[in-house]
Amino acid sequence: MFPHLRAKEYNDDRLLETLDALYKANLHDLRIAVTRAVIENFSIEVKEVHTDTTAYSLYGDYKDTPEEELKIVRGHPKNYRRDLKQVVESISVNQESIPLLNQAHDGNHADGKENYIAHWLAVSETLKRTDFLYIGDSKLASEEQLVTLASRGATVVAPYPMNVYQKQLIKTELETVSFNPCEEFPGYEFYETTISFGEYPFRRVVIRSREKLKHTMEVRHQQIEKTVSKLNDFKEHLNKYKWTKKEVIEKRLEQILTKYPVKEFFEVNLSRKNIREKKYLKTGKPNLKTPYKLIKKEVFSLEFKVKEDQSSLIDGIFIIVSNAKKKDYPFEDVLWLHKNQYKCEKSFATLKGPLGVNPMWLHLPRRIEALLFILDLALLILRLIARDVYTALLPKEKGPVGLYPNNRAPKRPDIWRVLNEFHNLQL
Repeated sequence: MFPHLRAKEYNDDRLLETLDALYKANLHDLRIAVTRAVIENFSIEVKEVHTDTTAYSLYGDYKDTPEEELKIVRGHPKNYRRDLKQVVESISVNQESIPLLNQAHDGNHADGKENYIAHWLAVSETLKRTDFLYIGDSKLASEEQLVTLASRGATVVAPYPMNVYQKQLIKTELETVSFNPCEEFPGYEFYETTISFGEYPFRRVVIRSREKLKHTMEVRHQQIEKTVSKLNDFKEHLNKYKWTKKEVIEKRLEQILTKYPVKEFFEVNLSRKNIREKKYLKTGKPNLKTPYKLIKKEVFSLEFKVKEDQSSLIDGIFIIVSNAKKKDYPFEDVLWLHKNQYKCEKSFATLKGPLGVNPMWLHLPRRIEALLFILDLALLILRLIARDVYTALLPKEKGPVGLYPNNRAPKRPDIWRVLNEFHNLQL
């Protein structure tokens, strides 16, 4: 940016000037130019585009932000730090985890309506084509977005939300339909139907995972144990303090039973009876001659038991929708595309970890956006280095020895372990 400056002159002020200059040069256009150059010079193939978003929590007021700059405000943080303001970033990577496009958004930017549409358009503009597979999370699978993307020629793969209607529909379908085993992924079985969004037909692939089923049962067992503990604690406080009226007791029971999705596995019986209780008419310690009167009082008792069968017909099941042609992308390919969505999360982990987005020692939103751009370029360079390393190791029988303990030599070693071997290298 400033080739006439010597290294010692590149101080804090110069760094800030560099960030300002980057921002004025239009970061979006720069990112597109970089991606196109990388694709051309490194022969990057783009068959899949995986997209996701994350949020970076920031400390500070960040007041009086110019209208045209990034808005650093409170939103819906995934780390549950609602007391902090944040900035949102979306990322798209290809099947090799090469970042294709990174965009910074306002802190209250939502993943839902029109977000994926805008991002798909930006990726299409960058690649100058639309014949790639577009993979996202369940927020992509809204009818409005699927219809819009399909009308523009996009091929989409996304998990479909398991709402009440879908759960009931699956239970009905399983009365006449059976799951098909998957040879390539032994832990999975599936069946497939068609679902329409507007005028566009989509494949609706219903999948049952053995691992997901096991995990669901383990989590449910823990949730049932916690609910039992809460109910036992509540029994001890029954007919005391504020727990003396039926409406209040029933409301509290509903809160306990619905905190976790386990209500259907409990049989709860709240009974009531009237008793007569002595109420002494004089103060002090009563004796046999102390006058009293009998008053009527409602007393509640709570009994519950957990059903022996704690399984549900839809346990371990999830849905994927796609308009990819079945002959080109059979079930195994669709499942593989969905499982590769982790590549976005891996990129975010690198940005938040080794590359160190946080803490952010900047105040002006434009400089924060410019710094995110630089960190995204660092991620791109890291992925290109990893790609060259893995390509070089591909024809070998095993990877380099010495990076891992016990002489383990994986053919795809962690790139940070590889780079660490060069930390003493001086030029």
